[in-house]
Amino acid sequence: MMALRLATLCASLVAGASACVSHTAHRGESRPFDAPVTLTVTNDHWTDMVLYTVRGGTRLRLGTVRSMETRRFRIEHDRMEPGNSVRLLADELGSDDVFLTNGIVVNPGDNVALHLTQNLRFSSYAIDRMGPVPVLGAPPP
Repeated sequence: MMALRLATLCASLVAGASACVSHTAHRGESRPFDAPVTLTVTNDHWTDMVLYTVRGGTRLRLGTVRSMETRRFRIEHDRMEPGNSVRLLADELGSDDVFLTNGIVVNPGDNVALHLTQNLRFSSYAIDRMGPVPVLGAPPP
């Protein structure tokens, strides 16, 4: 009798778990855990900037954003720190000035908008949980 109850309990748990899995898979609202984060950089600085992610103290180059330009990058999951945080470094060409963020906690598929100002100390970032914002005249990532 006890074995029959245990078998019934196991069967109902398996059926319930599979129903939950199929329900979320059909809604299409979930994103893969390793979906890239989109970085949109607006450079209002008077010089070109080289963008890096920093992981464990190592710079990983993303690319260059020219002065008065907006550019979009993809940050793959392997460039992030543990816990889905990313540190961004903007390095001014021909100078020692840099802008370094603290760890920015992101979710897969998020968009980070980085705004570089004339005075790098006043640069800022924002996180858009809805995904990338269209940039006029910019090609898709």
